[in-house]
Amino acid sequence: MSTRFRVGLSGDFDMRTGSNQLSFLDLSALKQPDVELVQLSSTDTVTKEELQNIDAYLTYFCTVKKEALEGNERLLSVSKMAAGYDNMAVPEMTEMGIAYTNTREAYCDAVATAALTLLLAVETRLQERGRLMRKSEDGWWKGHQLFHKGLPDRTLGLIGPGFIGRSFLRLIKPFELKTIVTGGSVRPELATEYGFDYADIDTLFRQADIVVIVCPLNDATLGLASRERLFGMKPGSLIVNVGRGPIIDEAALIDALEAGHLSGAGLDVTHDEPTPIDNPLLHMDNVVVSPHGLANDQHGHIKSLKQSADAILAIKNGTAPSNLVNPEIQTMPRWQRHLKSLG
Repeated sequence: MSTRFRVGLSGDFDMRTGSNQLSFLDLSALKQPDVELVQLSSTDTVTKEELQNIDAYLTYFCTVKKEALEGNERLLSVSKMAAGYDNMAVPEMTEMGIAYTNTREAYCDAVATAALTLLLAVETRLQERGRLMRKSEDGWWKGHQLFHKGLPDRTLGLIGPGFIGRSFLRLIKPFELKTIVTGGSVRPELATEYGFDYADIDTLFRQADIVVIVCPLNDATLGLASRERLFGMKPGSLIVNVGRGPIIDEAALIDALEAGHLSGAGLDVTHDEPTPIDNPLLHMDNVVVSPHGLANDQHGHIKSLKQSADAILAIKNGTAPSNLVNPEIQTMPRWQRHLKSLG
């Protein structure tokens, strides 16, 4: 094994092409005398061969599947510049003693802003007004005459009062919404600080005029916004999702929107990504969609890279990073073996 600590960079960071989408990021924190940066090519799914001779893998978008880990004796850590990890082989990494880190706090403000943006766009019927203006000469007047309910005194149901959820609650405070929350453990101090009441998931869907989903995708949240819950919402309600697409039963959502039961939806995520062009959600005036990129602000990415770089260097120096997703490996981390190999 080389004495240099080799950090593999996913194809997103490829500086050799003129199309590097992350060119604004500064990798200098990782450019140390005993660290070698290795540019890999994959941007979708990393290969087994690419991971063979590196110590740490840093990715923005690229997925690590269990097949890519098979037979790997060297890899110490995988760091992804994202909060969600439902598409990463974390259980297999844990079994092998490989550290997995994410950046769950870096994008909190950006994702919360995305949720608020979608909520305001749907509530004010912004997209519908713009389309009417473009359709005909009298479209300006048709768009002008549209009304919306407004936000004050309505009930907002937030699913996921974590870091992102709390950022969102700070943003919506001036709008004077009654807020109910579900998800995670009950923490009375948070309810007092942010001014919300806890409710179970079914009560939230029944009582909320607006449901905002910011929770991660896991076994408990898969299909959480079910057909029964969507059609159990108040007629004319709105739903916003910046979590993951499969949290909502998409077929049921389409039916509820087409039937007029729900008055609108704001979606930064869809069940299939990329979503097919014939998805009905893309062609509804009362649905505002974004290709899972509304939170792509440079500030969040710069913060995310710093957190990832800090994690990689901590592991290199034999220290558990603060953003370790699988802390159970600390009883058997590969990084200890790496240090021993260096003498």
